[in-house]
This record gives sequence, C-alpha cells and structure tokens, in this order.
Amino acid sequence: LMVLELKDLNGNGAENFKICRSPDESWIYDACRMNGINDAHRDTMKRMLQCIVHKSLFVSVQAEGKTAACGMAVIENGHMGLFDIVVDSGMRGRGLGRQLMKELLCLGRSEGATKAYLQVMIGNLPAVRLYESLGFVRAYEYWYRAK
Repeated sequence: LMVLELKDLNGNGAENFKICRSPDESWIYDACRMNGINDAHRDTMKRMLQCIVHKSLFVSVQAEGKTAACGMAVIENGHMGLFDIVVDSGMRGRGLGRQLMKELLCLGRSEGATKAYLQVMIGNLPAVRLYESLGFVRAYEYWYRAK
C-alpha cells in the first residue's frame, strides 16, 4: 500500500482526458480490455462499480484515436483511493500513466481529498517507480496466505 499527501498539484490541462462521475460503457469496456478481464465478467464489473456510494471519478486518456489508459478514484472523508490504473500494453513507456495519475490526483484534490492511497504489486516495478516519482511512499506490505 502506498500513500501520498496531496498538496501543490497542477493539472495537466490537456484535452485528451475523458472524465465521468460514474462508469459509462466505454470506460468499463476499456478497463476490462486493458486489464485482461473476460467479456463474460464485464457486467459483473459494471454492477460492482455502480454500487459505489462515495464520490467517484472515472478517467480515460485518449491517444492515437483510442483509449490508451484509464483509472478511477473514490473519495471519502478527505481520502482518495486510486483503483484500476492501467495503460494499454502497446502504449506503455510514453508517459500516459503519469498523465493519468496527475489528472486523477488533481481532480481528487479539487474534490476535497487531502491524501491518496493505492495498492500495487511489489513486483510491478514500472508502476512502483511511477508512483514513487509522484511522491507516493510505501505505508506497508501485505500478503495472502492459503492453507
């Protein structure tokens, strides 16, 4: 789990973002596509996301005529959880993840968040490096045990 104090953020000001308050069909489709979620589970994901009761933001980054990255944030009591942050596998290494994260963080701050948190697999070094470069620090590590 990584955390960040939100302060002195500047938005990207780019026009290549699509921002929604609820998950529309295109965001769900693209999030499933980029996360490798089977079409049969798309409706389940949609129903789960529609159950979120707190303020939510669903952001997509457009590049080369398609959705190249997407992610979501849920804001509650000044904390912003970041989830499903993903960049299209064919478009990684171009700074799209950084653009997405900066936009999400700025939007969250404008919605009253003062702190952000996210979960990342420790072995996902490109993501860990990105988050650290944005100021996130490790709060703790955890693992699951199975009998």
